Amino acid sequence: MHYLLIDAAYADRVCFDLTVHFERTLGRRVPKADLARWLECVALDGGVRAPQDEAAADNAVCAVFLHNEEAEGLKNFAPAHFANEIDGKAFRSTLGEFTMQCASSAGFASAADFYCQSLEAIGQMKDVESITLVPDAETYADAVRTAVGKLAVREATVLALQPLMGCPCRFEQLGYSFLAALGISSDELARQ
Repeated sequence: MHYLLIDAAYADRVCFDLTVHFERTLGRRVPKADLARWLECVALDGGVRAPQDEAAADNAVCAVFLHNEEAEGLKNFAPAHFANEIDGKAFRSTLGEFTMQCASSAGFASAADFYCQSLEAIGQMKDVESITLVPDAETYADAVRTAVGKLAVREATVLALQPLMGCPCRFEQLGYSFLAALGISSDELARQ
């Protein structure tokens, strides 16, 4: 199983910031991000590859959205509502079967504690092939570096806007997955 561990508030904030930026840059309205497309891009950036032939087993990808207890959903994605449209839902893509889960931070002292304890719990599962992280690296980078260093699973990738120096894992630029999910092509950017 491949896991995507997502700080939902952070992903939503980055999506909003990029939407505003590219609406100004492109001179057009940018629609809400396609959640399924974004998750597929995040999985690809995390190293998940499509099965080579029809006989190969599909990948199983579980996207876990961590959110604060007041949040009902994502504001800049479609679908967006945690309880009604995301939690417990699934979709199939060329990469395999994606399942989605949502977890509330109720009872945790901070977003960093919630994220890192969730990472630790996933890292201890026996069926984990890889973990792709979308943490709020701007707020709790040190905690993520420490947590990743303790993982038994060594196939870990962090997606962030800036590299997490000293983190014992791969790094990928978070912005590219958002461009695809927002429907912004490299050709369109080249014309600017």
